[in-house]
Amino acid sequence: MSEQILNTIQSLTTALIPAIVTIITYVCQSSQAKRHAAKQSILQMIMEDQLNWELFHKFPTNWGDVQNEYAIYHKNGGNGEVTKRVNDYNDWYLGVEKSLVNSKGGKQ
Repeated sequence: MSEQILNTIQSLTTALIPAIVTIITYVCQSSQAKRHAAKQSILQMIMEDQLNWELFHKFPTNWGDVQNEYAIYHKNGGNGEVTKRVNDYNDWYLGVEKSLVNSKGGKQ
């Protein structure tokens, strides 16, 4: 009886360890993939807004989407590299808003 229990434990261990490792790997890779996708999206939208502003004086349209993607990036373990870019973008965006208000004779 005890040999049967040992065989059962050994069988379960042999099956469960690879399954657990697979699940952990999937979760880590999924988080990393989400973080990478959000980073790429953020950088693309920032560049698009700044380029459109410089070339066509078109008001930035991606601010809300950048904030949403940044939340995803941060939730999935993002680091300071993108945080600095988003902070710089937010400052730039506020400057654009302020310059438009000032150019239209509005109040600061």
